Amino acid sequence: MHSISRYLNVHIAYAPSFSSNGRFLSFLTNLTGISQVWQIDLNAATPENIPWSDQLTFAADRVMSAQFSPAEGDNRLFFTHDVGGNENAQMFLYDADSGAEIALSAGYEQAMHIPGEWSPDGRFLLFAANRRHPGQFDLYRQPLDGGAPELLWQHEAPGYLYHQHLSPDGKRVIMLRIAKSSAHDLLELNLESGEVRQLNPSAEEARFVDVTYSKDGRSLYVLTDLRSDFLHIAQLDLATLTWETLVTPNWDVELMALSPNGRFLAYSINEDGQSKL
Repeated sequence: MHSISRYLNVHIAYAPSFSSNGRFLSFLTNLTGISQVWQIDLNAATPENIPWSDQLTFAADRVMSAQFSPAEGDNRLFFTHDVGGNENAQMFLYDADSGAEIALSAGYEQAMHIPGEWSPDGRFLLFAANRRHPGQFDLYRQPLDGGAPELLWQHEAPGYLYHQHLSPDGKRVIMLRIAKSSAHDLLELNLESGEVRQLNPSAEEARFVDVTYSKDGRSLYVLTDLRSDFLHIAQLDLATLTWETLVTPNWDVELMALSPNGRFLAYSINEDGQSKL
């Protein structure tokens, strides 16, 4: 019989991210007691021998997110961690080639930063933060050449802004506004005009858990429970704002991911407490 301590010291690994060339895989794990970023060299791995991973961050606080740059040849990693467990995530840039670490949110330690995504060329990052007012999150674009962040949208309503994604042509940003647990909003910002439009029907409460543009940018794939008892995958036509249900299992869909060529959607469902791909 095993000691109870064996089960009280279970570690987890999650939030994987591939480098642009596919050689490195970063992930978060609490192997040292608090979550940090680790990296494995996949070129050195074989089916018979998986090498030990390298720890990249050594923060005093838990790392909350991490993602590699998508730009070819760019081995920088964007990550966030809070301070003293206050959940006010701060932003950092790590250069995997040199080991240099840059604080991107210095001076705003009392603000909460919600990471978005990299631009495809690796020149800037999207993020939301309540720097202006504790109860209001604005959308920013952070250049990575040392410049100051650009305010893209000053958001006057309450609610967190999650899942900020650029359209394939780089002219729009999609995001989720979460003001309460049971009712979310799907918003799109036109970067040229500054106009923001709500895409979901305002008269119908629904949760929107994830969203991504189609390869051509003409529609969205959305993980939602709109008009359903379960979280499912739907497609929203951005020209007509019509919805089409794509995947409707009798269980909640937990996660979804679009393939780089835009042809396939991978997803997992929660079936009786077990995740199935």
